[in-house]
Amino acid sequence: MKRAGFTIIELMIASSILLIALASISIVYLSGERLMYSGINQADVQRKAQILGGNITRWIRPASSVTVMNNGDMLEIVVPLSIDPDSDVTRRIYYEDGGIYYDSDINDNNPAMQVAGNVYKTEDRVFRNIGDLVYVDFGIESVYLHGPSYPVETELKIKVRNTKD
Repeated sequence: MKRAGFTIIELMIASSILLIALASISIVYLSGERLMYSGINQADVQRKAQILGGNITRWIRPASSVTVMNNGDMLEIVVPLSIDPDSDVTRRIYYEDGGIYYDSDINDNNPAMQVAGNVYKTEDRVFRNIGDLVYVDFGIESVYLHGPSYPVETELKIKVRNTKD
């Protein structure tokens, strides 16, 4: 008399094959997810570095004078607002405690605003100037819960337009 159904060995073999298939699918899915998040993280850090570089360029370029201070961690920028030299505004961009700060007018009582965090020095100084060129060297690193963090190092060379000869 033949019995219908599966033996325990047949069930164990089928379960093992199913388990191996599910494990393979899970590995492929998790690898794809990790790759997706690392790409998102890298694009985000590059975007932040690009925005910060653009802002620094926009703040420095119209200056009539640029002075490097605090061993290269601060720039003092004089920006003419009109032909009258008494109406010039002095601004500061500086690196402090892993951030870049911007003070749009050092003579008002408003505090400087942090424009970027997770910033680090790539050289011994962030700011250097040689003649009418200002060199800015910094790195940005973002830390995320998903995937690795990607540091992006940036070097800007900005020509100051309105320097006095």
